[in-house]
Amino acid sequence: MIFGNERRTTRWAVLVLLGIAFLVTPARAQAPWTIERLMHELQQVKSATARFVQLKYLAALTAPLQSSGALIYAAPDKIEMKTERPKPETIAIAGDQLITVSNNGRQRRFLSLDDYPEAGAIIESIRSTLSGNLPGLQRFYDVHLDGDETSWTLSLVPTLAKLHETIDSVVIQGSANAIRSIEIREIDGDRSVMTVTPDNP
Repeated sequence: MIFGNERRTTRWAVLVLLGIAFLVTPARAQAPWTIERLMHELQQVKSATARFVQLKYLAALTAPLQSSGALIYAAPDKIEMKTERPKPETIAIAGDQLITVSNNGRQRRFLSLDDYPEAGAIIESIRSTLSGNLPGLQRFYDVHLDGDETSWTLSLVPTLAKLHETIDSVVIQGSANAIRSIEIREIDGDRSVMTVTPDNP
């Protein structure tokens, strides 16, 4: 039989042991960071806006060409790139249609991506990544993921022979379900690097 202080001491001992057991119980392991999990996280983003700065490194130039502006994305397939500097121009993509608007809106050009498969494949590398569409990526690229949820790199190597004549790879970096940079590396050594800053990081 346990009396008075002994009962209290026993009760506190039990509570302490329970507390210690809770503290030393390992947290449930987080699911591995796989390409499927990355795609799932990206699929949760239904719309996004961001600022961009793009640098184009060309062998013929001693300094990169720089442009900047705004990006707008609406799932699953709408992207709008509004370049503000060095001169205003808008490129809008929806479905298989690409529209360019320049000269203060006075000049518009409509293109079907079906007529320009190489350009369509490059656009799809970005659009399918944004929408978490792994089959869309695998139509045109070998897909490889490095890193973890806090800092990942998606490397896309073209499988289409025609595309691989000009594009060496597309490298997309991000954190969780946000893209931070897009680099397009060409076979001849030229490359473009776009840094993306979400409006609501």
